[in-house]
Amino acid sequence: MNDKTILQDFKDGKAYALKSLFDQYGKRVYGMVYGYFKSKEESEETVQDVFLKLWRYKDNINVEQGVEAYLFRITKNEILNRIRKQKLVTVDIDGTGGEVVSLTETPEDIIDFKMKMEVVAEIIKELPDKAKAVFMKKRMECKTNKEIAEEMGISVKTVENHMTRASSLIKKRLSEEQIIVFMIFWCTNNFF
Repeated sequence: MNDKTILQDFKDGKAYALKSLFDQYGKRVYGMVYGYFKSKEESEETVQDVFLKLWRYKDNINVEQGVEAYLFRITKNEILNRIRKQKLVTVDIDGTGGEVVSLTETPEDIIDFKMKMEVVAEIIKELPDKAKAVFMKKRMECKTNKEIAEEMGISVKTVENHMTRASSLIKKRLSEEQIIVFMIFWCTNNFF
């Protein structure tokens, strides 16, 4: 059965199609969510909520365009909603597990945050074309190195090299505080 048939059956309310979509995308959604919360329980609960919302809003899916972009937009929004509710987020800059940072919402903080996001967006725009393309697919679309390699017709090692180069260039240009902002929101594409 092809994807369009499954999507149409999903829109028609057939339960097997939900299971099929979950089997196809569940691990990627979980990986994206776990990247933020670093908690199995929180991630599993969020994934359930994402697929419940996908079911609830199934009429909004365009069968011709597919479900992937719509699903990951729901995922991104669910992550942001949970972060807003918690007002706390774990930030892992150096791979040691991270620390809890409080997000405040005073007008000054909002302006400061927007300015930092503009800096991050500008740095990403200045990356070399291939490094930028790989970076966007990895961080914004949450694709695996293998998926990126197949899509771009390059080796997995080349994907890794582009990611290393992009990450290195971004880190060189950002202060530690800006890196925290970047790490919190690196799978959101609101600033592009």
